[in-house]
Amino acid sequence: MNGNKAVSYRKKGAALIIVLAFVVLLTGVGVAYLSRTTSDRQVAHSSFYQANVDQLAQSAMDTIIGDLRQEIINGSTAVSQADGTTVYTPRTAANMVPQRSGNTVLGPNLIRRSIRSDSLSGNPAPSSRASGVNSTTDASLNGRSVSLQRWNTHYLLPKANTGNDDPYPPSPLPTAFNPYPAVPTGFTPPDWVFVAPNPNDLTQESRKILTAPDPNVVGRYAYTVYAEGSLLDMNVAGYPTDAVSSTATIWPGRKGSVAYADLTALGSSDATRLSNPDATGIYQVDRLVGWRNYATTQPSNNFPNTGGQAFAKNFQTDATSTRPAALFYSYVLGNTNGFLSANATTDRVSQDSGKYDFIFHKRSSVSQHILKGSQCTFILSLDASGQQYRLRCACEQCDCC
Repeated sequence: MNGNKAVSYRKKGAALIIVLAFVVLLTGVGVAYLSRTTSDRQVAHSSFYQANVDQLAQSAMDTIIGDLRQEIINGSTAVSQADGTTVYTPRTAANMVPQRSGNTVLGPNLIRRSIRSDSLSGNPAPSSRASGVNSTTDASLNGRSVSLQRWNTHYLLPKANTGNDDPYPPSPLPTAFNPYPAVPTGFTPPDWVFVAPNPNDLTQESRKILTAPDPNVVGRYAYTVYAEGSLLDMNVAGYPTDAVSSTATIWPGRKGSVAYADLTALGSSDATRLSNPDATGIYQVDRLVGWRNYATTQPSNNFPNTGGQAFAKNFQTDATSTRPAALFYSYVLGNTNGFLSANATTDRVSQDSGKYDFIFHKRSSVSQHILKGSQCTFILSLDASGQQYRLRCACEQCDCC
C-alpha cells in the first residue's frame, strides 16, 4: 500500500516538474517575443520618424525651389511654344539672376537665406517665410540649435581664421556663438521657418513665431542658397608649366576643358592666389598638378622640396615629347569619365615607379590637407582656407560633399 503511494507521489512530482519546465520554457518564449516586439517597435518608430523628417525636408526643398521658380515667372514674359512648352524671357537684365536677400559682401556666392526682415517684396522674388527665431542664437526648449561652424562645413563662405581647419566664417555673432572677433559685415545664420498646414494663409502668421506649444506646427527648417556656377573643380582645374613655348600657348588657349583654367588669375596677389612662380620662386600650380596628377605627369624630385631640387622642377625644364605638359595634355583629351575619379591607368601602384594619381574627395579636404601637413602643403603659403579659390568637390554624388 505504502509502495503504491510512493509511486503515485513520484508520478505527481514528475508531472509537476514537467509542468514547471513547460512554464519556464513558455516564459522564456514570451520574454523573447516581448523583447523582439519592443525592438521591432523601436525600429518601426525610428523608421516612421525618419520618414517624417525626410518628408519635411523634401517639402522644404520644394517650397524653396518653388519660390525661385515663382521669381522667374514674376520677372519674365511667358511665351507659349508650338510644342506646348513655355519660354520665360526676363523683362529686365536684373531679372536674369536671382534677387539677393540676407547675403553678405564677404560671401559673394551666397544668394539668399531665410531671414525675418526680408527685403524681397514679391516683385519678382517672393519674400521669405522666416520667423524671428534664429537657428543659431535661439536654441529650442531642448537646447538644440545649428552652430555657426556647421553652417559653413561646405566651405562656401570664407574662413574667419585661415590658420586652422575649422569652418567658422566671419560673423557678427557674439563670443557665445563665435570664437573669433565679431565682423559686422559677416555671415548671420538663417532664421527658422515654421511649417504650418498652410504657411501662405495670413491667419496663420502667428505660428511663424512660437511663444507657446502649437500642435498645428509640424516642423521647422532654415536654409541658405549658394550659386555654384562660378566654382572650379580642384580635381581638374590647373595645368603645368610647358617648357616648349609654342604649345605653352596653343594648348591652354583651347579652353576646351576646365583643366586649362588659369589658376594664376584668381586673387590679386601671392597672398590670395596660386602663383606660378610666386615672389619666392615657388611654382605653386606646378606643385598642385605634380601632386594631384603625380603618375600622369611624372614630376621630378621629392615632395615638398623647394630650391634647386624643387618638386616638379622638370615641369619648367623638360622639352621632350614625353614632357609633363604633353602627358597632361594627353590625359585631358583622353578623359572619358568627366574627371569623377583619378586616372584609371595610374590609380594603382605602377610596377616600375610606384606612383599614383590623387583626388580631393570633398571640398573641405583641401583645407584639411593643407593644415595637417600632408601632400597638399603646396598652397600653405597662400590661403589656408582653400575656399578663397572658390573650389568645388568633384564627386557631388557622394554624401560627404
